[in-house]
Amino acid sequence: MNVEELKKYPSIRRFEKLVNRGRITTGTYENYVKYVGQYCDLSGYDNPEIALEKINGIEDKETYFDDLIETLRERKVSDAQIVNIYKGLKRWLTLNKVDIDWREIILPSVEVKVEDRAPTKEELKKLLNIASLRTKALILVASSSGMRRNALVTLKVEDVKFDYPDVARVIVKRHYIINGKKFRSGRKISKKRSLYVTFITPEAKAMLEQYLEQRRLLGETISKDSPLFTSIRHKELGNFLSKEYVDTHWGRLLRKAGLDMKSEGHFVLHFHTLKKYAETQFINAGVKPSYREFWLGHKGAYLESSYFRGEEVKHLEEYRKAIDFLSVIEAPIRLTPQKVKETLREILAKEGITIDFAIEKASKKLGITKVTLLDKMLMQAKGKVKKKKKSKDCQVIVNESELESYLAQGYHFVTTLPSGKIVVED
Repeated sequence: MNVEELKKYPSIRRFEKLVNRGRITTGTYENYVKYVGQYCDLSGYDNPEIALEKINGIEDKETYFDDLIETLRERKVSDAQIVNIYKGLKRWLTLNKVDIDWREIILPSVEVKVEDRAPTKEELKKLLNIASLRTKALILVASSSGMRRNALVTLKVEDVKFDYPDVARVIVKRHYIINGKKFRSGRKISKKRSLYVTFITPEAKAMLEQYLEQRRLLGETISKDSPLFTSIRHKELGNFLSKEYVDTHWGRLLRKAGLDMKSEGHFVLHFHTLKKYAETQFINAGVKPSYREFWLGHKGAYLESSYFRGEEVKHLEEYRKAIDFLSVIEAPIRLTPQKVKETLREILAKEGITIDFAIEKASKKLGITKVTLLDKMLMQAKGKVKKKKKSKDCQVIVNESELESYLAQGYHFVTTLPSGKIVVED
């Protein structure tokens, strides 16, 4: 019996209430139906109604289902399949008010070890090279923020704040209402809070803006309540994507890129590995654990109650450390004193002058140490020449509306005064 045929039976249709009320997904529903069908086939029942009647007539149901495990094993049914069948049976029989003490049934131990890993930048580039504009935006937003698939498909346009000159801020709420139905974003946010915040890189922000503009050109009227990611079909513009669609589309993309390696039947680079990529790059960039755990949506004490106006500046400082690590398309060059020295050595070698001799002569002429000279060279190479300190007080009191402008000039947040004004420091 196939799944569609099974859905016609009354005992199976009880699953629909779970789907309609958001307790299980459509995919989970179909899996449960499939497992019940497998039980019927293996037990010789023509349909689930006959099976249900027979089960109701069994006096010691616990012994029957416990003995059935050995019967299925003798018929060469794998332990993993047995466990899945029992998952479907338990939900099906519970919905149909069949009283069974499932604690008395000892299922086989099944440990599925799926070997997955974070994708490399080269692998992400392969995917981006063949992806549509929407999928490029989806990949870059996911890989630079660490957001789960569940959160991505429930985001609305109003949840992304493009106010900063480089990054964009994303607000992830605990619950969303879509077409009158309530959905969870996928993060177990503390009961005291209804949202958390993360960020995306400049390249992700730019790609997202291009994608939104493309939708406008296609005739979609985008409002603050529009889905951030929607169908690419003209008649379906403005509809939210489903989790199942994202998984299916991701699998097709992996196959097209030749990156569809599998472990235990699952893709090694499944969609959730984009979150692993973000976490790996946060660690490589030296981001403080409390900040990266907060952005990744991990439940705990990580800044849950401390995301306020002043703290946001510190979040930005930490996230900006990771921008070049997270960036995929055009990752900025990370310069170090050693890199500067190696580059200068190559140039000076053509002139027959050693780097040590050049640094020695230059430092004496300028009246500074070799370390200071290298530091200045590095700052210039990065385009961040330090301004000469002014003799006057470098702290400034500004209004909230002026804060962003001062931060863009290189000022740092110091504190918020009782009056509501903010102190920044050059």
